[in-house]
Amino acid sequence: MDLATITAKSRHEALDRHRLYARAAKRRSEAYLGELKRAYWHLARGRGIVDMRQAFAKAGLNAQGDPKLAISRADRDVVRFRKDDHGAGVFENFLRTPALALPEGTFPGWPPTEKSGLILRRYVETKVPIIPAEFLPEGKLSRYHLLWEVERWDAVPSDPALLLRLSRNLFAVMATWELTDLERAIVRGR
Repeated sequence: MDLATITAKSRHEALDRHRLYARAAKRRSEAYLGELKRAYWHLARGRGIVDMRQAFAKAGLNAQGDPKLAISRADRDVVRFRKDDHGAGVFENFLRTPALALPEGTFPGWPPTEKSGLILRRYVETKVPIIPAEFLPEGKLSRYHLLWEVERWDAVPSDPALLLRLSRNLFAVMATWELTDLERAIVRGR
């Protein structure tokens, strides 16, 4: 999976920017200051930052007219995507907990059904990849998300990325990997 990530020119520059935003966040209450402080902290550690709205818009739709990427909370087994009007959509987990909402215009538009003109396959669902032992993060998995490429929504994922949410649309890339055949078999059985 080719993620278009935001990176720092240098770790030193990112650390300097982190310190500036940390000082500003202590003096002021604007939420964006804390978001930038966290983002620069991850950039200073060599991690890329993904802007999800841009990532989904750039990836576009697969041959079936569904998103080419999927995202889910890392502690879930299945994720569902609901196509909304005007190229918007929402990724949902168990009990319709939103993992990510994408605004109008993210996608070029959904293919309509032949007869009614309604959105074709308004809901699509796929299994969530697992995290191999060497990439398991500290703490609760509910704090993390997984992002992966979807050729077909009924196929087992193969190349996920572990993400930590920094703001509504920014996520730090904590790890990426290829699932082994055995790990993919476990996902199939979930």
